[in-house]
Amino acid sequence: MSTQNVEETLPTSVQPDSQKKRRSRIGWIFLGILMILVLGGAGAYGGYQTAMEDRLAYSATQVGLEAAKQYQLGEIDQQEGRLELARRRFERVIQLSPNFPGAAEHLTQVMLKLSVTNTPTPNPTPTLTPTPDLRGAEALFNQARQDLAAENWQGAFDTLEALRKEDITYHTIDVDGMYYVALRNLGMKKITEGSLEMGMYDLSLAERFGYLDGQALGLRVVTRLYLTGASFWEVDWAQASYFFEQVFPYYPGLRDASGMSARERFRFATLKFADQLVVAHDYCNAVSQYEKVTSLGLDPTVEPTLQEARDLCAGPQPEQPQATQVSPSPTVESGGGVTPAPVITDTPAVIETTPPPPVETVEPPPAAETP
Repeated sequence: MSTQNVEETLPTSVQPDSQKKRRSRIGWIFLGILMILVLGGAGAYGGYQTAMEDRLAYSATQVGLEAAKQYQLGEIDQQEGRLELARRRFERVIQLSPNFPGAAEHLTQVMLKLSVTNTPTPNPTPTLTPTPDLRGAEALFNQARQDLAAENWQGAFDTLEALRKEDITYHTIDVDGMYYVALRNLGMKKITEGSLEMGMYDLSLAERFGYLDGQALGLRVVTRLYLTGASFWEVDWAQASYFFEQVFPYYPGLRDASGMSARERFRFATLKFADQLVVAHDYCNAVSQYEKVTSLGLDPTVEPTLQEARDLCAGPQPEQPQATQVSPSPTVESGGGVTPAPVITDTPAVIETTPPPPVETVEPPPAAETP
């Protein structure tokens, strides 16, 4: 028999157990290495994600702190008059944090002041021609600032309209502020010049860009009263007199296209109302209306009528089947609305007085006699 190793002649299925154990151990080693690589990769990825989140949170905190710092410094610059520096700071705040509370409002306020106070960049005066304006947005913007500084409100408005057609996104906040200044002052100017309805319209447009100040609101209120009084002209003199009485002490020269001032309208309407009261034999109320007319100045044409009305008021009043009743005067409510003004009626209620019944006298009982 050959000296060949007996193990080599055995089939594979009957090889010693040592070879099987060796293969199994190698497989487990490879599996362990694979698990280590997978777990290591997952851990590295998780650590990377955590580091990125921490870095983003830190960056967001730094951005918020920087925006808050610039906002506080911008407020100080605005209060101390450093408007250009304040503008840059508020723009930086909006760039860092677009929704930062109060930043947009402060930037609008600063831009309004800069639009009026800044020295405009010299530019050639635009020619009034029907051809379209082909200048760039920057040139139009500078021209609008120049018009505002020169108080050329209509020119500023026209330039801003051309700027919006040229580039609707150009300096949106700044342009809105310039629109407000132009429309507010343009409306005030038109009202004082007699174009009441057009001036009221411009003020309503200005409200789209900001709240109206007290002066503009006051002028708008009396303008509404003037227009209301004018609507009663030659229709109801009592109403017209009442409404113009509310206007002329504050704006006596306010007038519409007719050219009649609020003071003259009040005088004329009150005189007509007093004449109506005399015709209705309401002499005492007529006296008070005539006295309102004479309080505006000595009028020789009114004095004789006033004295006659006083005499008739002081004398016996004839009984009249028809009398004139004046309803209570209207009042202007705080919200801007006006309650109905007095209405003159032809058939008022007549108050009849009936003498009270006689009072019976009761005699005291006789005193008791003392015994």
